Amino acid sequence: MELVFLACSLLAGQSCRDVHIPLFPEINSFQCMLGGQQVLAKWTVENPNWSIQRGYTCARVGTVANL
Repeated sequence: MELVFLACSLLAGQSCRDVHIPLFPEINSFQCMLGGQQVLAKWTVENPNWSIQRGYTCARVGTVANL
């Protein structure tokens, strides 16, 4: 599973990118959705110049191309 979300730069105007964070393979989509907020919170602290847009989704690795 991977956590997928859209992040936009706070410094470069409307510069946005899809972010894919791989999670442990044994995690199912329900566990991903429950734990996703913690992963996003950590990512936000590590990337202070980026803003998460439109929430997040969980998917099998490689199944989500673009948000």
